[in-house]
Amino acid sequence: MELTVGNSYLACQPAEEFYIDETEKVEFPEKKLSFCVLDKPERVIAMDGLHSEEIKLPEHLKSKEWYFVKNLKTDKQHWLNSTVYQISKTNN
Repeated sequence: MELTVGNSYLACQPAEEFYIDETEKVEFPEKKLSFCVLDKPERVIAMDGLHSEEIKLPEHLKSKEWYFVKNLKTDKQHWLNSTVYQISKTNN
């Protein structure tokens, strides 16, 4: 599904579990995220833990799998990889 700038969506990542060995299991709960798609910026801040600098948008973030979004619950902006979520359009 190709997402449209300005539209709102619901992303859901189903719960998962896997076994490390016969006795230890790792569980990840379901994640849901309501978000609005924003225009991708031309430049981003790159940080390595000690330093930060403004750089051109990296090639991988230019791909159609990556979207720049605003979380509708927190109003924070971040990147979302659409391949790890089941996404549906909301009526907002």
